[in-house]
Amino acid sequence: MSDKKVTLGIDLGTTYSCMAGVLQGKVQIIENKEGDRTTPSVVYYKPNSPGVVVGNPAIQMAQENPSQFIYEAKRMIARGYYDKDIQATMSKYPFKIKEIKTANRTMEERKVASDNAAIEVKYDNKVKDLEVFEVSAAVLNYLYDSAQYRLGASPNYVVVTVPAYFNDNAKKRTITAMDIAFNGKVDENNNPVKVEYKLLTEPTSAGIAYAVLTSQAKEVKDEQKVLIFDLGGGTFDVSFLSLYFGESTPTGEVLATDGDNYLGGADFDNIIIKKAKESFYRRNPSINENSLSPEEKQIADMRLRQYAIKMKTELSQDTMAEINLERFIANTPLNFRMTRNAFESASRSLFDKLLERVKGVLLSYRNVEPIYDDNGYINVQETMSRNKFSGNLNDVIQQAKLEIDKVILVGGSSRIPKVQSMMKEFFKQGLSANQLEARKNVFVNPCNEDEAVAMGAGLLANSIYPHDGSTDGTLILSDINPFALNIDTQGNIATPIIPAKQRIPCSNSQVFTTAEHNQTAVTIKISQGNRALTKDNVILGDFTLSGIPPQPKGVPKIKVTYTLNDDNILHVSAVDEGSKTQKEFTVTNMSSKLNSDDIERMKADAEKYKEYDAEILEKRNSINKFYALIDSCEDQVSKLDESVKAEVQAKIDEYRTFCDNEVDNYDSVAIKEKYATAEKTLTEMIAGKMGGAAQGTSNPDVEEVL
Repeated sequence: MSDKKVTLGIDLGTTYSCMAGVLQGKVQIIENKEGDRTTPSVVYYKPNSPGVVVGNPAIQMAQENPSQFIYEAKRMIARGYYDKDIQATMSKYPFKIKEIKTANRTMEERKVASDNAAIEVKYDNKVKDLEVFEVSAAVLNYLYDSAQYRLGASPNYVVVTVPAYFNDNAKKRTITAMDIAFNGKVDENNNPVKVEYKLLTEPTSAGIAYAVLTSQAKEVKDEQKVLIFDLGGGTFDVSFLSLYFGESTPTGEVLATDGDNYLGGADFDNIIIKKAKESFYRRNPSINENSLSPEEKQIADMRLRQYAIKMKTELSQDTMAEINLERFIANTPLNFRMTRNAFESASRSLFDKLLERVKGVLLSYRNVEPIYDDNGYINVQETMSRNKFSGNLNDVIQQAKLEIDKVILVGGSSRIPKVQSMMKEFFKQGLSANQLEARKNVFVNPCNEDEAVAMGAGLLANSIYPHDGSTDGTLILSDINPFALNIDTQGNIATPIIPAKQRIPCSNSQVFTTAEHNQTAVTIKISQGNRALTKDNVILGDFTLSGIPPQPKGVPKIKVTYTLNDDNILHVSAVDEGSKTQKEFTVTNMSSKLNSDDIERMKADAEKYKEYDAEILEKRNSINKFYALIDSCEDQVSKLDESVKAEVQAKIDEYRTFCDNEVDNYDSVAIKEKYATAEKTLTEMIAGKMGGAAQGTSNPDVEEVL
């Protein structure tokens, strides 16, 4: 087995995938087995044999049996059967999407699940329910085998890209796809190959490509603010990066990100398909689509989709394109002509949504979190209200635009002329003649739009394990954690262990204690979100640390550590520092319920309830302090003679009843006033009975764990 470390970068796209590796000492795009620089992310499952076909050959075979042809799988990864986007689009696919039903799951649980959607195919003479990540695994397996063939060696370190707006469960499912694709690989001598791999977000990858290639050209100022606009086949990301070009390795940081996991080139294809079918049925009124068999519709739609994709590409080069499809339905041809202007007019709402997300990332960069309505547009009034902002949002956007040094458009669909003209016009708006002149070179293309993300992944992989003789540079780029990662403490308080907007990877620890005497176990409940109470955040999981030796409450010290790795996977450990008893837990479905709408809602709620949460937190802290006073005084009273402690105990019971049953009717100010009275009263009473000063509360700096 070769000792050579072979690296590979893969852009696993919704419609097309691409890969980069080291050839002749340079990171370059690697062709697939058919000699193409990009590979359609499609899979055909052979109904009567165990084989699968990937890429262009799969498209050819799809004409025979469209229900076996799976495409746009990436759009569905980690989305449940009842996801609104799945429900809205499943009828357009030739394959069947079905629900995986799990015993003992209520309908409410089924509706929010992210693991109950499957694709039904006939495979090897059996009906099989595929999980979506299995389709991604087939594409990754094909790409790996192609790279192995082209490089003449077996890659053993692979970087795979995912959208920035992928939730953590989608990332985890992609890792599962990598497990399936890369495990069990062998080299040219049939020796096993151990493949390591990691994830990288697509805009970050494009930023790496720009930074490294620009650094190589040695024509860059020390620091740049860069906006990455990544419009792929099925997803859209826009990110605001800060890059610093020092004397050696460039460094960078992701400052803000926005996007839509259900907006991409496929939606523009659907516009053309819709217009072409409307034209066909208008010209052929005698043909009724509803009278066609499912198989006839599938075959017709599959053929039309390929022509629509071709028309979209042609309209990026010419002002008019045609579809001439013989025997579309009922042996009747479909002849459809479309101008670029008509295409742009029909796609206006898609262009508008793209621009809204660009505005959104600029607002987010300036610490104004955008609030979107159901149609994907920024709700100005809600955004201003929830951010407590009284200025002009357009002024904020304009200020952010002026800070941007470079704009990079990547993803195949960014070639659409209207996308490019829209973005250039947007960045010209409000500029003086001098500003326009100074910023005339803002838009840059470091490499091919289809290949930028793969290049970045390949460059990162090679920077981690440099190839012998490689002359390519490296980049250190940090991502951020959008929401706090919390532990549930006394009073249902979500106590952050890893705060929001901390650089990834990161690891933080905090020491807690028990809430009851002789408590031998604690439950660690993990949540994600920026709200004060655990119940208002997303619950990621929980586990119990048991085997704690019985001790008075407040004595045990339990160290809890949260570690968020490069792949945004959370590892949690809890250790009783006295007995060294410990337990670990990995959150494999972090943010599994979070689609882009959930993320926006959570951000909006955090802003909307900021004052409310602050009061809740202040109130809970005051209550916890009150309980600590009561517990401390009760411990001291227990040491008094029976003949003198009844009066003090009665007063303690009165205050405990207040905390247990009446405190919800008071705000934090009133509780503090009550606490001050209680502290004075009880201290004086205990001091009088003991003949000296009362002791203070114990363990004031250790939070109690529920």
